[in-house]
Amino acid sequence: MLGTVGRSAGAGAALLLGTSFAGHASAHERQLHLGLEAGVSTIGVGEEGSVGGYGGTALVAYGLDDVFNLRAQWDVQVYDLPGERTSALVYAPTFGAEYVVDVIEWVLYGGLLVGPARVAIQDEADLSGWQAVAQLPVGLKYLLTGEISSPVAVALEAQPRFYLFGAEGRPGGTTIAGFLRFEYIFSLGDADDIPNPQVQPGATSAALSGPLRSVTWTP
Repeated sequence: MLGTVGRSAGAGAALLLGTSFAGHASAHERQLHLGLEAGVSTIGVGEEGSVGGYGGTALVAYGLDDVFNLRAQWDVQVYDLPGERTSALVYAPTFGAEYVVDVIEWVLYGGLLVGPARVAIQDEADLSGWQAVAQLPVGLKYLLTGEISSPVAVALEAQPRFYLFGAEGRPGGTTIAGFLRFEYIFSLGDADDIPNPQVQPGATSAALSGPLRSVTWTP
């Protein structure tokens, strides 16, 4: 009697656990994310160290599967330069991927973006030009409705940046940026596509199948 009750209780717990992970595992698949970011950043200016600036980002991301997103963004930053130079405008289209880990309404992510960057320095056309940039976005996102299917989210994101192959004397180097993001999420998949646990009548025990995504009951 007690053994049967214990097995049934364990099966129920496994069913709930598997159902929870099933919903979360497929949560980011086939979702389109549109976001706007605003924040501050730094850029290197040679022997004078670095200077601060501000700017923003428009981005789009798409959920390839449970944990990987494709991401593309357009980034614009403005910096006040020391000395006789007045200001620099830096803009960069970058592309890459993110790895996503979600715990209910909180989503942790990290990724790699690469692309060209244009550094335009006021009144110094000879020093202005294109170069490469690599960005490592790492952030924490909160789903505003507290549910994994929330259509809106906010995020705090840090971006170490590495400006590569620039002309000597051009602002760049290794920098850091921090952003606050507002994001809208579109689901491009159907609810029927998310796997659900299959329950058989008369079951007394449970077994997990797959990486905690579904539960199969066995008599």
